[in-house]
Amino acid sequence: MRLDVELKDLINAGLTEPDARTLLSRIEAIPGLNAPAMWTEITRNILTREIPFEIHSLLFRSLFSEWDTANAPPPAWTPSEDDVRKANVTTFSAKAGVEPRSLHAWSVNERESFWKAMIDTLGIRFHTPPAEILEPSLRADAAVWLPGAKMNIAESCFQASGDETAIVYRKVDQLEHITYDELDRLSNRIANSFRQIGIGEGDAVAIDMPMTVEAVAAYLGIVKMGGVVVSIADSFAEDEIATRLRIANASTVLTQDIVVRGPKRLLMYEKVTGAGAGTIIVIPNGDTMAVTLREGDHAWHDFLVEDDAFTPVPCNPEQTTNVLFSSGTTGDPKAIPWTHTTPIKCAMDGYL
Repeated sequence: MRLDVELKDLINAGLTEPDARTLLSRIEAIPGLNAPAMWTEITRNILTREIPFEIHSLLFRSLFSEWDTANAPPPAWTPSEDDVRKANVTTFSAKAGVEPRSLHAWSVNERESFWKAMIDTLGIRFHTPPAEILEPSLRADAAVWLPGAKMNIAESCFQASGDETAIVYRKVDQLEHITYDELDRLSNRIANSFRQIGIGEGDAVAIDMPMTVEAVAAYLGIVKMGGVVVSIADSFAEDEIATRLRIANASTVLTQDIVVRGPKRLLMYEKVTGAGAGTIIVIPNGDTMAVTLREGDHAWHDFLVEDDAFTPVPCNPEQTTNVLFSSGTTGDPKAIPWTHTTPIKCAMDGYL
């Protein structure tokens, strides 16, 4: 198998002529291999992050130009034997005594055994362990997972060493990081702060802001206190925000004063007040607040208490933790509730 790529193609895709000649000579030196094997050789030993993605794409398309896509897409990545040996799916299957290729069938046919093994592997924490994994029902939508358990899924998020990095984020022009200990303490402060203003277990709090450290910590803090996070995209207009607040019965909202995207200033607080929100907690985009708050609303630094110790509220596994929404293109958006068990499914997907 040879690539049908010429020097001019590489130059047009972003390489200098010397770099293009070097790349082409290295590719031409690869012995005759089939397309997947040759692509593996190229990606492992020739292509790097510094080479423009357009080059990666060009080589991939050329190499698999005659691939029969009707049967299967061309493989963008083929694991090595070492990759397979070290993969979570391999070690998990071996521990469970199941062949990796039979793992999906086992998860379907032996749900309780599969989920017990997965919950143990993920280290899910319980205040009270479940009496069983699944209490089945003749109706699929009436089955009860982890009956008798008491838990708060936020606790299972903090299993790493406290000094390890939990979040990497950009602040102005440099990358910053926050550790698990710092994130844990901040989310505890937020849980205590909500309690101080009378928000507690079962109450819905909307988060309408970009994905920031504060948004993540607030999400965890709300779950820790047994509350319900209502997820609202920061791009939504007033009427869309109002609809979601109404459906989720959320009178309290966490937002920013403004969001700056390039030359644009998005007036977040103005949109949320226009949506008829009750109490609003406002995080400044910069060092100072860019808006004047209504009476009864809270600036972030006034809202946030210093107490960073908090014991997460033990909850029933089926208790709602988060309400997401469909797009709402055909009427009112559909509310999609998550429970304390939903992140276990997400963690399983990520782990395997």
